[in-house]
Amino acid sequence: MTPAIRQRRRLAVLLGAVAGGVDAIGYVTLFRLFTAHTTGNTDGFAVALAHGADLEALRHFAPIPVFVVGVLCGGIVARISARRGVRGNQIGPLLLEAIALAAYWAVAPAVQLGTPDAPTGAYFAVAAIPAFAMGLQAAALRRISDHSIRTTFITGMLCVLGEQGLEWWLARRDRLWSGGQPSARE
Repeated sequence: MTPAIRQRRRLAVLLGAVAGGVDAIGYVTLFRLFTAHTTGNTDGFAVALAHGADLEALRHFAPIPVFVVGVLCGGIVARISARRGVRGNQIGPLLLEAIALAAYWAVAPAVQLGTPDAPTGAYFAVAAIPAFAMGLQAAALRRISDHSIRTTFITGMLCVLGEQGLEWWLARRDRLWSGGQPSARE
């Protein structure tokens, strides 16, 4: 395994931890709203809609298009960086993500969010910030070696973890069987 692949794997683990942390903080502070793992919001939106809870449905739907806009913006920044020959074209989207998360942590505690049944307009604006940041992150790190990386949804992360775990185990097994020589998988 090359040092660049190792570095990108470490970055994926770090970004997965950031996404999980942002999601947990958002879930607690934003009335059970997911800011990174939008599958939960899609589910919450559908359940609330089915129960006729229109405001709850809106609360869960609102971050979804903002997340998509974040993905689009992150993709644009990464492509511009790549065209300009910037090495590590994920740096731009990740820098914007860090700025957005810093803005969220600075603004959110000072804003009246209302209640789960009666969120304020500020609630929707504040909730958009981490959703946008997580969209930027989703666009930043697309591939490591031959594996697609998605740090903002759990199912994809678990698939990659399983794939990477299998590759690690097979490389170690091959190394033991070959008398300690590194295998092609490493």
